[in-house]
Amino acid sequence: MIPRSKAAALLLGLWAAAALAGCWGRGAREDLSARELFKLARRAVEKYRYEEAQELIDRIRDEFPFSRFAVEAELLEADMAYKKGAYEEAAAAYRSFEELHPTHAKVPYAVYRRGLAYLELSHPPDRDQTPTRQALEAFQKLLHAYPGSEYAGEARRHVRELRRRLAEHEMYVARYYLRKKKYRAALGRLQALVTQYPDSPLRDEALRLALDLKSRLGEEEGP
Repeated sequence: MIPRSKAAALLLGLWAAAALAGCWGRGAREDLSARELFKLARRAVEKYRYEEAQELIDRIRDEFPFSRFAVEAELLEADMAYKKGAYEEAAAAYRSFEELHPTHAKVPYAVYRRGLAYLELSHPPDRDQTPTRQALEAFQKLLHAYPGSEYAGEARRHVRELRRRLAEHEMYVARYYLRKKKYRAALGRLQALVTQYPDSPLRDEALRLALDLKSRLGEEEGP
């Protein structure tokens, strides 16, 4: 059994060593370069330590405002918002990156990720399709401006799915107007489906309904 005096001395020594290690760690962090701070921030995001990541990002901005890592930190902050599920915040941050750094090599990544953020916010065809259209705009921009991007294949797949969803939305609204006997409003939606989404599986049905409505409206109006 360790005598009480020796145990106390041992505990005191361990506490002093821990304190010194803590001081050394803080001092070491104070001397980190922009690259090292960025690596720590990225690791913190990967480990879901968002508060720590934000502190490191803020340090990069404050201490190295003109370094390339200050720019990279903007993108990392957008990624962090996306990972947290703050998709509107992420989409805005990705768009800001595109606008502030239009020639940056990672702009295609920012455009693609903006599309993914809006995709997460999109709704089924029976609800508002604003985020769906925003996602479609982002993916189409990527394909137009950066057709050779590594994200182009996935973007094309998303474009097909989003156009399918928007066509279904037009048909959903057209049928709603038909039930309400608002035939002109229904016809407008059906015509929009046929002209805007000619590759949709719903095109033939929309065309048939539109022709029936035109005939009905013509009969109602008379000569």
